Amino acid sequence: MKLTASALMSRTAASLTVALAILFVFITPAEFDFDPLGTGTLLGIKGLSTVTEVRSVNISDITHTSHASTFHLTPFESIEVKYRLIKGGGLVFSWHSNAEVLYDLHAEPKGATKGIAESFDQGRMLGRAGTYIADFDGMHGWFFENRGGENLTVTIRVSGFFREGAVYRGGYPDRFVISDPELTPKLTE
Repeated sequence: MKLTASALMSRTAASLTVALAILFVFITPAEFDFDPLGTGTLLGIKGLSTVTEVRSVNISDITHTSHASTFHLTPFESIEVKYRLIKGGGLVFSWHSNAEVLYDLHAEPKGATKGIAESFDQGRMLGRAGTYIADFDGMHGWFFENRGGENLTVTIRVSGFFREGAVYRGGYPDRFVISDPELTPKLTE
């Protein structure tokens, strides 16, 4: 099919109109944060590609502390290691085991009914490392259980802003105070 000059001109004009509409309705609001027609705001795309620099500083009144422990677990024995954190408090952690161990990183909100906990990471592995930021005040830490037939060893290292921790064997806590006991009395739950 052969196009006449006038048909070619009308199709070119239509294409240019569509291209300009796309430019001003979608592209300039999203890419350049320029919204002359108000459609970018209406569609929720205004400033979509704007780069925002995220900076976060979390100042703590609690002294930075490190803690490391090694635990030996017989078959089907379990242990919990927890740290008292305030909301926004953080831990840098690593743990490893000489055999696969069942683990659960979880937290118990301050004031919650006994037995209420929120899990964040769980599975069976030889180790894990990362950063943990507390969503709420409370006890935060790991449950480890040896599901194998041989003894195993778990070593955990944490560094962060906490004053107190607890190790639970058989459900009973053995609390430890990280900093000066005069500054941080033992807390009970």
